[in-house]
Amino acid sequence: MQRHIAEAIVAAGAEWTRQMSLSLIAVQAKGTPQEFETYREAVAPIIADLFHRVMLPALMVHPDLSPPTLRELVEWHRARDGG
Repeated sequence: MQRHIAEAIVAAGAEWTRQMSLSLIAVQAKGTPQEFETYREAVAPIIADLFHRVMLPALMVHPDLSPPTLRELVEWHRARDGG
């Protein structure tokens, strides 16, 4: 994967994850506990899929693009997968 493509993928994924995290905080602050739990259960697997299916392939090729909060996880995947 070309670096400029990986950069775009990682930037978009990080921004989308940030936006979804902010929406979780808003629902937790303004909604009922049940609303928050329902929303969290819906959003969490989407965020996980975004990381595993979209961001991780780019980060496996260009691990230096990993955001600080994901570096350890990316390195774990690289070690496990022989990357």
